[in-house]
Amino acid sequence: MSATNSGVPPASLPAIVTVNLPDVPGRLCPYCKAPAPGQVCSTCQRDTTARRRVCPKCGRVTPSVEPACLACGARFKNDLAWKIPIIAVIFLFVIIVTIAVYS
Repeated sequence: MSATNSGVPPASLPAIVTVNLPDVPGRLCPYCKAPAPGQVCSTCQRDTTARRRVCPKCGRVTPSVEPACLACGARFKNDLAWKIPIIAVIFLFVIIVTIAVYS
């Protein structure tokens, strides 16, 4: 009997991968300000080591992956919003110059 037909389900991967960091006594969660010596806050269940940013409207800390502040709802500006059109124009310029040179 093969391992795939043994009736035993394959081991599944964990849904969330966490890095086991050492506990830091006295550390506070940057989101809810509750004591959080470990990597995950026991009160709000957020990763205390994740990248975060400060809301310019209310000053609260929000995870960087969030498109809006969790406290006041203010939308964050996209840092790439002005770069994408410039990259597109440069790309088109290179294509036009390449076609002109080799024609």
